[in-house]
Amino acid sequence: MQFRILFFLSILLANSFVFAQNFGWKNPNFRQDSILLSDTIKLQNRGILSEKFQVLDSIGNPIPKEFYTINFERNEVYFNSSIAKQMVKIQYFVNPKLAESVFYAKNPNIIVNDAKPVDIFHLIEPNSKQANKDVFDGLNSKGSMVRGIRFGNNQSASVQSSLDLELSGKLSDDITVNAAIADNNVPIESDGYTQNLQEFDKVYIELASKNSKIRAGHIDINTNQERDFFNPFNQKVTGLQLSTQLKGEKSSTNIFASGSITRGEFMRVNFVGQDGNQGPYRLSGKNNELYVIIISGSEKVYIDGVLLERGEQNDYVINYNTGEISFTSNRLITANTRINVEYLYNSRNYSQALLYGGAEYESERLKLSGFFFSQGDSKNNSLGNDLTDAEKQILANAGNDPDKMYTVSAEKTTYDSNKILYRKVNQNGLDIFEYSTDPNDELYQVAFTYVGANQGCYRQINANQNGKVFQYNEAIAGVLQGDYEPIKQLISPKKLQIYTLNGQYQLKNNGNVGFNLGLSNYDQNLFSSIDDQNNSGLATRVYGEKTFSFKNWKITPYAEWNFINKNYKSAERLRAVEFARDFNLEQELSGVNQNFITAKINSSWKEKFNAQYKFDYLENTGLYKGLRNQLDANYKTEKDEIVAQANILSTKAMLQNTNFARYMVDGKRKIGNKFWVGARIWGENNDIDDLTKNQKSDLSFKWNEFQLKGGFADSIGHKIDLTVYQRQDDSVRLGTWQNIQQSKGAIFNSTLIQKQNHQLSLNFHYRRVNYQFLDAPNEDFMTGSVKWYKAFFNQGLQLNVDYEVGSGVEPQREFQYVKVSDGMGIYKWTDYNGDGIEQIDEFEVAEFIDQANYIRVYTNTIEYLKTNKNQFNFTLRFRPKQVFNTENEFWNRWMFQQNISASNSLRKEGTTLEWNPFTNSAQILGKTRSIRSSIFFNQGTQYKWSSNFIYNQQQSQTYVYTGSEYRDSDSYLLQTRYKILQDLIASFDTEYMMINSDSELFMSRRYKLNNLRLSPKITYQTEKALVASLFYNYQKKKNVSGEEQLNQSDLGTEIQWNSSDKMSLLGSFSFINNKFIGNQESVVGNQMMEGLRAGNNFVWQLQLQRQITSFLQLNISYDGRKTEENKPIYTGSVQVQARF
Repeated sequence: MQFRILFFLSILLANSFVFAQNFGWKNPNFRQDSILLSDTIKLQNRGILSEKFQVLDSIGNPIPKEFYTINFERNEVYFNSSIAKQMVKIQYFVNPKLAESVFYAKNPNIIVNDAKPVDIFHLIEPNSKQANKDVFDGLNSKGSMVRGIRFGNNQSASVQSSLDLELSGKLSDDITVNAAIADNNVPIESDGYTQNLQEFDKVYIELASKNSKIRAGHIDINTNQERDFFNPFNQKVTGLQLSTQLKGEKSSTNIFASGSITRGEFMRVNFVGQDGNQGPYRLSGKNNELYVIIISGSEKVYIDGVLLERGEQNDYVINYNTGEISFTSNRLITANTRINVEYLYNSRNYSQALLYGGAEYESERLKLSGFFFSQGDSKNNSLGNDLTDAEKQILANAGNDPDKMYTVSAEKTTYDSNKILYRKVNQNGLDIFEYSTDPNDELYQVAFTYVGANQGCYRQINANQNGKVFQYNEAIAGVLQGDYEPIKQLISPKKLQIYTLNGQYQLKNNGNVGFNLGLSNYDQNLFSSIDDQNNSGLATRVYGEKTFSFKNWKITPYAEWNFINKNYKSAERLRAVEFARDFNLEQELSGVNQNFITAKINSSWKEKFNAQYKFDYLENTGLYKGLRNQLDANYKTEKDEIVAQANILSTKAMLQNTNFARYMVDGKRKIGNKFWVGARIWGENNDIDDLTKNQKSDLSFKWNEFQLKGGFADSIGHKIDLTVYQRQDDSVRLGTWQNIQQSKGAIFNSTLIQKQNHQLSLNFHYRRVNYQFLDAPNEDFMTGSVKWYKAFFNQGLQLNVDYEVGSGVEPQREFQYVKVSDGMGIYKWTDYNGDGIEQIDEFEVAEFIDQANYIRVYTNTIEYLKTNKNQFNFTLRFRPKQVFNTENEFWNRWMFQQNISASNSLRKEGTTLEWNPFTNSAQILGKTRSIRSSIFFNQGTQYKWSSNFIYNQQQSQTYVYTGSEYRDSDSYLLQTRYKILQDLIASFDTEYMMINSDSELFMSRRYKLNNLRLSPKITYQTEKALVASLFYNYQKKKNVSGEEQLNQSDLGTEIQWNSSDKMSLLGSFSFINNKFIGNQESVVGNQMMEGLRAGNNFVWQLQLQRQITSFLQLNISYDGRKTEENKPIYTGSVQVQARF
């Protein structure tokens, strides 16, 4: 009797409450659109992720991806015409940075359709239609604004806000406007895995007339050396920029000025790659910050002086949020690879203002320009903790010496379970810091700084706490045992001012002379007047060239002299990327006056032959003198191409003399119209005499490499490039030249098959290193990929294979959970052991939004392990009707699909390469495996009944600082659907699933679950407006490795109703009875009951969507739950969305 009463209550409540999503809130980034099927459906959200995107038919069965395609850029889904018209649910996850963004190019609701034709001379717009005019009448606009509030009795109220708006057009005949506002409260940078970036939070408005322009908001300032020789820089700022152009009869003058706050600080790093390590390589800050956020799109990456392109299909990818760069298989990184990266990073020290402006005059022959640049830190506006008076005094006494800018970093505080705190204890007469969770202790919040391996007294330990914990280690035999110290480096506020003047005069016959002048004032410590006499510096440059023509020859002599004072400071790099290496210097400017003289002569003949001789003289006053002679020549005809280079440098310095010779000869010849062959020989010999030891320096090196190459290319896309090479590296050891290593390898790039139904490409770079001087095992390194697609039997059988292999490093992942506003996170904390302390194994993904109060933040450690990596993806689709080319209805009812994917990261040992993507090697550090097999019978709503069988296997292993964690699952799902009447459909799902979770450190994460699920469902659907269903889920779960058992009964109903284009109501109600044996206050108990409790549970959810006007939409949602032990918990939100 009681059960029947609950059943009827559920039916009544379901007709009172309607909701848009399936039972159970799993992730705040989950979205579901319920829409009447058409050939094209526009989704409501931007930033849609391709993972876990699925479309469910009217009874909840997934529609195979062969029946639709997705355009993620336009947020549109295109359906095949073979699918019957019905209500469908489209489920997907969104990038949280764009969760509320909606864009419409034009509003379709303001289009007036009239069956009666009216000529344009008599067309009158009714007053009733004028109300639907665009908000920004006369301007091109697109975007949306969302304002909302979320509230509940188990959480604080929180505000939802986002704005995406683009405007362009004319405000008057003379003034145009261009504006973009995108404010989604995004604390992170966009990804760097594509060549083109999308800025998530951009704000600017730009007004322009014929000769003037004003821009406010985000501004990119880019100045190169052609424009301003002594102060080239790139900066992303937020501020105001004004510019105007004054035009004369034969001249023009551009004047501009800007005032802004900088978004990033410039940094440049140079390092040598590691054999077989494609990355990630960590980028750091100017003040040795280990973890920095890179400003999106600000980086320039060079390998051996060559600028690279970003993108997975190009040379490198970059994670802006962790400051890590990795190189693709197109660029094999070796121990000989020279890497230079320039970038802006998010400095967290001081607010920094930038003033920049200038004037540029240009006539027919004369160019003059002058610029001013002022970039300074606000010393009284620290972005971190405000400096104390004692810390300011330390900076005042330090002058320009950074080694004197350190202080102890311990601050007294009160107990807080969200923080890692320490107490002071005396150990052998020395006060040290010890981790403490005792509220009665005198507690300190301590910041530890990495000072180098075995250079400190503290070491990080693998603790269970939510954050980094450091432990004191006593020195052994005078050798320090730690890497950290409880100190922090004080960063001094700085100010840089630069004034530059540039001029160039064009000679009558192909020549010019010019000059550049720069004056800088650089104060490295605004708190101190010590060393201020070294702030100012001067830089000058004069140059000239002239071209002479004699029949088929052109001769161009060029001369240049520039001087840079020892105190001159530019915002960014002044010299060429590899200037220091070219002249055997540690850095391009050495803190002394520098003179640089260049003379060269260039000659060319009939655009076939070009030769250049160049002489350079470089002097760093009192330290260094260098002479360089360089010869370059190239010859090119229709069939042949030859390039030759020779470079000899001779230097004399206080500590060493060097002779550095480089050469390269490269030849290529075409054979017929498709084939070519070539060869290259090149090398370097850097002979360094150590004057302090009167012998050859161990830094001396020489190498020689020989390459043979050939290829093939035709007009229809086939291509093969093959290069084989051998290299020998020598260096000085024990005062004599020794052979250090020999390497050989092959580079192969190809597009072997390029047809519509058959494509094959193969690319790899294999390198073997034989170590000669060192007693080390030989090593093999490889990066490569195979991509194959083949369609057989009229597209009835399709195969797609992607395989990649490579080497790199695996960072030891470290993370902590950070509390955010109520309902704005993803994870929840449950104090399972009741100690009131947040511990890593007590955090889980929240099932309900009122519990989602934490996010997980990864902070990679400085430890990396060498790894071999491979990745494999395989897809097979089989349609018997097309394969057998038959009209037999029986074969038309079947379809088979197989998806297999695997990726592995294994600890590298010796010469072993791991080719097997399904390896179970003990060296695995991280892996993901997925096998999905699907069989469909009677697919589509036109059949009376249908059935699907799906096998799904998932395996994952992650390498984190607490040890490896594993999660495996196998599921067998049988879905059956039967159409009782045209509007009444019955379905039955049977699923058996096995879940295995394991963790090296946490006992609570170790369990094995067996789960049986039976789910009958009845759905009633009218043609347009109403879909109603009654369902029952029975689940039996058992922890094989423990005592926990669950018998769950879930009885519920779902209803959705649509009223044309104006309003939709959606909702559900469930009664869930959990008969649970075991400890429900545990990780496995929470996992089995999905966040609910033992006994009776009620869950209900509701959403209303109302189109108020053509551009204004109201969204109201409400959900709640009630357990047997606790009071009801309600959560609601009201949101208004305006579309422009």
